[in-house]
Amino acid sequence: MTYEFMKRRVVLCKDGQPDRTVWLIVRRTLGEGSTYSYFISNAGRSTRLKTFVWLSGVRWAIDRVYLSHRKRKLAGLELTLYVSL
Repeated sequence: MTYEFMKRRVVLCKDGQPDRTVWLIVRRTLGEGSTYSYFISNAGRSTRLKTFVWLSGVRWAIDRVYLSHRKRKLAGLELTLYVSL
């Protein structure tokens, strides 16, 4: 899958008042039926777009490992419950 990224400084609001400035990172899939994902970061002002692109890949890998481990753990619990009945 191919993505396009962009970053923009935005101001978050709290109770209708400006609160803090953060990065808004937008990831879009290229091709028909583009989908968008949004991320917010409090990284420093000098953070480059390529750093956010790299971090999004690292986060994806961590999420996959976590979900895989969780599914295995749940499958093991289900098996244990089934056997103990």
